Amino acid sequence: LGSSGTGGLEAAVASTFSPGDTVLAAPVGVFGRRLIAIAKTYGMSVDVLETDLGYAVDPQARATDVEDSVLRFLRDYILFLTKDDILTKVILRQHQVQAVEKVLQRIVAQAQAGRDEVDLVDSNSVPLELLRRRGLLQAVRSPYHADLIPAAVPEHREWAWARLSVFVQAYNTRLIKQAELPASYGDLLDPRWKGKLGIEASDEDWFAEVVRTLGEEKGLNLFRELAAKNGLSVRRGHSLLAQMVASGEVPFALTVYNFTADQLKGQGAPLEWFMLSPAVAHGNGFAVIRRAPHPHAALLYYEFMIGDDGQRILAERKSVPTSRKIHTALDRSSLKIIDPVVLVDQGERWAKLYEEIVVRGGR
Repeated sequence: LGSSGTGGLEAAVASTFSPGDTVLAAPVGVFGRRLIAIAKTYGMSVDVLETDLGYAVDPQARATDVEDSVLRFLRDYILFLTKDDILTKVILRQHQVQAVEKVLQRIVAQAQAGRDEVDLVDSNSVPLELLRRRGLLQAVRSPYHADLIPAAVPEHREWAWARLSVFVQAYNTRLIKQAELPASYGDLLDPRWKGKLGIEASDEDWFAEVVRTLGEEKGLNLFRELAAKNGLSVRRGHSLLAQMVASGEVPFALTVYNFTADQLKGQGAPLEWFMLSPAVAHGNGFAVIRRAPHPHAALLYYEFMIGDDGQRILAERKSVPTSRKIHTALDRSSLKIIDPVVLVDQGERWAKLYEEIVVRGGR
């Protein structure tokens, strides 16, 4: 979109919603106010949860307003949140909506300030391991741990994975035929793939696992040659990359999540996916904060998500649950699951290599 950030906000509102829609807004800064103004200009009815600029909605001081508004929202509301006005969040009992990339910094800052506001963290494996190393998590003993794949429950039990995000290779079926698919990463060096390949901008964890499995020297040389010969279209955001495959702008993507690809397929997009070896996944899970203000409520949610009911819900939503009791189309035993301990210890090195070889080298 060739416009300012405000133009992006206006385009999002105008393209998604209609006059007469009701929205619930919790502005905490200039851009939140701007969203409200745009919505009103387009004929929407806006309910506003007012708070001081720069501060989140206080559920204690505003309990009645928050609960009434959220109950109405559950019926027929669209919720507007902006993530860059310092930090936006709406809290209702133990539930939070936050910018994902701010979770780690927020929890650490609160712990250092002696403010205990967070009960439970839902994140991928690296932030969970970083929080563990800072001593901010508590060990949990649950009977449901016995049902999970071994990699999902480390010996310290300070976090556990509920689902796996599997990196798959996705292609546009109108542009690439199944018979033309590569059998290995080395096959992508063929000149016919020039200008057709896309990759996400921050997948150094996938990159590290693939390179280490292929053999570091061989793997690094392969990706250097691939970027130099055939190029890599680097995009930020896995959902965006998958949508570009569906539209045909990127005929073949190296790193799309399996559930995103399945969702687009289900919507009728001309997209299919498969997995090159090694097939890589990373864990996503939960941890209870050491000084959680509501530890029992946190534990209930934790056990629900790794228990039978939560795992079935994840499977229905095309995620790959970690419980061995839940059948999955993907063979979990065949996956190379990223070790967060290794990635935390060597993360800076792999991030630099990915930036050098893939992000800059692919241009």
